[in-house]
Amino acid sequence: IGLSLQPENEKYDIEINDTSTITSYSLIEDSVRTDETSKSLLGSFYDPVFGKTTAGFYTQFHLSSLGINFGDEPVLDSIVLSLAYAGYFGDTTTTQTLKVYEVTEDINYDTSYYSNNVLQYDQNNPIANINFQPRPNDSVLIDTIKYPPQLNINLSNISPDFGNKILNATEDELSTNEKFNEFLKGIYLCTDPVDVVGEGAILSFSLVSQYSKIIVYYSNSEKDSLKYNFNIDSYCARFNNFNHNNYEDASQEFKNQVIEHDTILGDNIFYLQPLGGVKAKISFPFIKNWSESKNIVINKAQLVFHVNEEDLSINNYTPPAKLLLVKINDEGKYQSISDQSEGDSYYGGEYNSTDKEYSFTITRHIQSILNNNEIDNDLYLLISGSSVNANRVLINGLIPISPAQISEALQLKLTYTIIN
Repeated sequence: IGLSLQPENEKYDIEINDTSTITSYSLIEDSVRTDETSKSLLGSFYDPVFGKTTAGFYTQFHLSSLGINFGDEPVLDSIVLSLAYAGYFGDTTTTQTLKVYEVTEDINYDTSYYSNNVLQYDQNNPIANINFQPRPNDSVLIDTIKYPPQLNINLSNISPDFGNKILNATEDELSTNEKFNEFLKGIYLCTDPVDVVGEGAILSFSLVSQYSKIIVYYSNSEKDSLKYNFNIDSYCARFNNFNHNNYEDASQEFKNQVIEHDTILGDNIFYLQPLGGVKAKISFPFIKNWSESKNIVINKAQLVFHVNEEDLSINNYTPPAKLLLVKINDEGKYQSISDQSEGDSYYGGEYNSTDKEYSFTITRHIQSILNNNEIDNDLYLLISGSSVNANRVLINGLIPISPAQISEALQLKLTYTIIN
């Protein structure tokens, strides 16, 4: 507006550039925090690129009423663990082997647990050992009443010992949740690794759902057909453990870049995996050269990541809904970049399924680099919600392997003004 009134010698030059050099490569993530998350993951998946991943979880359970008395001479009928489904990733037609164990080490609500943490459990005496086919979309009929999808596991098929332990607990051990969890510390659920490439699934469960609980069916000297519910509530300590089998079963291309550290391969393609798996390092090695020869104001800087469509078409795995772009602070911890404070609608990161890409607006961050306010211009690309989502993705680098995807290369799109 008013451009015709502006003297020619006072007009600013507006330029656009999308050819900045960007380096990218993947590296293993240390771990992710997994205690008291909104979902708990369980299952095994054999990814043709990333190899085998298994997910298991530890959890306490609580009394639904304090001071329960099971009566004289209680006799166990059965004990059932119900878990409410909350989603899945992978092939749910694959039959999986699930095991449940009693935990023998305290699970503490105030302790921070990570994806590589493990606890002691009674490995020699599984409470349950079943083969099952996940049905996360099928409702369940119980006593003629239809309930949301859930997995029901009989904890007394192998032995009645676990149920009898509960029924024979003392009055003091059943008086409070604290004393009950000293008496019975919790359970651990895990699955055997799936052995066929492309098969298996990681299943999500909502442990704090009203449908997730342990039900003890019993009788005593006075009554038959009794039952008591133990709840998994929001105050139960719980956490996930994830195992990627040291990527022994990953593709050779993946191993060359991530395990053997051939970072140049990231110029073609790089990898992102949640569950304490793989992140990517993004660098702009020559970005400061822009400000050495001329004064520049960045009007907009947009970093665009294109999903590798060849992997998408072959493996048909839904990419994660959102990515995060962060930097490392002086303490070596992740820190938000300044543009994220503008809000998600500005900052970006959501998956665009039409264009099959993720984009971030990082204008303030790039300007800060040019102003020498950033000591390190490296960024890290992560999958958002990586402790509760199993979706992974392959991203094109600056020089995609396939010439047909050259228009879908990694890009930093700069719109800038030259100040005389």
